[in-house]
Amino acid sequence: MFINEQGFQEEFDELDGISNHLVTFDGNKPCATVRFYEQDGIYYIGRLAVLKEYRSKHLGAKIVNEAEKIIKEKGGRLLEHKTVDERKAVGDKTVFAKGDILYSKLRPYLLKILIAPDDGICTPEIVPFRVYGGINPNYIVNYLKSPYVDNLINSITNGVKMPRVGTETMTTLLVPIPPLDEQRRIVEKIDEVAAAVSAYDVACQKTETLNSTFPEAIKKSILQEAVQGKLVPQDPSDEPAEALLKRIRAEKQRIIKEGKIKKDKHESVIFRRDNVARNYTQ
Repeated sequence: MFINEQGFQEEFDELDGISNHLVTFDGNKPCATVRFYEQDGIYYIGRLAVLKEYRSKHLGAKIVNEAEKIIKEKGGRLLEHKTVDERKAVGDKTVFAKGDILYSKLRPYLLKILIAPDDGICTPEIVPFRVYGGINPNYIVNYLKSPYVDNLINSITNGVKMPRVGTETMTTLLVPIPPLDEQRRIVEKIDEVAAAVSAYDVACQKTETLNSTFPEAIKKSILQEAVQGKLVPQDPSDEPAEALLKRIRAEKQRIIKEGKIKKDKHESVIFRRDNVARNYTQ
């Protein structure tokens, strides 16, 4: 994916050795990955990739959020805000106001959507939405993150290495506007169940992993139990396996002497740890 879609020359680089790598699996199939690393006290997140058939499942946003969570647990934090002049930003800019909704057109499956905490400007890769008439911005954010909108937008993105949605698609997007009290109720209910949904998602992924690995694990476990003779209760009075082999060999030699079977010209050699060989006729 890094080479074929995103244009990297090499799949691995010098940062892989110092990076933390997160991978999301669908059973045994890896379907999303991201890495992060720390240099001079600053954390960097990069090398995000999601298989094309999984890009409408919010995996990109989830795995980036997980990386950010780990970084915060390691002590990472937002260090500073910078103005446009301080960043020496160039190119076209769009002005937005505090409270506007900012939607990233680049890799829309990452669901990079937020409510602007301050006035500012952004690049054309960001589409600002301004709400009027008391419309709840959090309701709009939740709508833009909904599976319906996410699937719609990701079905019409342009580009392979860096997929993006067109500005016209976003500015002509139809948004259902319920009464203000209903908007508030929807936002409150989503906030209420968000933690449970996240916990369910984690449990579901663990269950899928267990379901995919359990058959092979149980097969190995049963085989191991059988080798150790633990599948059935053991009788201490049973003769040892070595005694049974001696009886079998003696019986075989007797049958050979009676001419009922011929002696096998090939012999098996069993090597012990001390490299001393014993020969046993079959």
